[in-house]
Amino acid sequence: MNPLYASPIGTVTFVRKGLIKEPKDIVTAKGIIFGHINPVGGNGSSFVWSKELLDIQPEKMIWGYDGSSAARGAFLQGELNCMSESTIGYNTAVKPFVEKGEIVPVFQSGLLGDDGNIVREPAAPDIPTVPELYEQIHGKKTSGPVFEAYKLMVGGRVYGKSILLPKNTPQDIVDIFHQAVARMIKDPIFLKESEKMSPGAPHYFGKELIRNFPGGVSGPQEVVQFMKEVLSKKYGVRF
Repeated sequence: MNPLYASPIGTVTFVRKGLIKEPKDIVTAKGIIFGHINPVGGNGSSFVWSKELLDIQPEKMIWGYDGSSAARGAFLQGELNCMSESTIGYNTAVKPFVEKGEIVPVFQSGLLGDDGNIVREPAAPDIPTVPELYEQIHGKKTSGPVFEAYKLMVGGRVYGKSILLPKNTPQDIVDIFHQAVARMIKDPIFLKESEKMSPGAPHYFGKELIRNFPGGVSGPQEVVQFMKEVLSKKYGVRF
């Protein structure tokens, strides 16, 4: 495919007040009850691979909520004390409770930088990424198969909302679209409207998007197989 444009949206995981004192306490916290739609959906998958990387030990994980709003309702009513939201959902629906001191943000999924490393999302600049927390806890950078799986999950979020053209599209048509996108992301009206819908979300296009897209949406077969095994054995996912 020919990638033209992507506007990535990460996730933020948060807990109810009193569960932890600081973000790194999440790995020793007792009584964590997390819930969402399923373990392979966007927000659920983000927590699953963060949990695997940090070795978080929830008391319970509840799946089957009918959407993020239903899971958020369960969280606000006290059925859950830990939840993940898209950064947009966090900034619009959750942050007011953070400002009141009722909710504590723990970590963000982050975005893939040009070098393939995880960087903080501009829309959540003050919340640490999962690899940052890992380094705080263990005093070293993370690596290994779980981290490779985590990066592939993040790549799916970064490039999951992209505009693409079929691979056989004539080059002159592809060039026209690239030129149109380049103008679009400089258009004040577009920028104003996109900021309303996705506050702080960056705009990926051009050569950097073309270069980074393949590694963000697909990974080595051994990483994919590892992810399938973990999801099957620990979370009951059938492939």
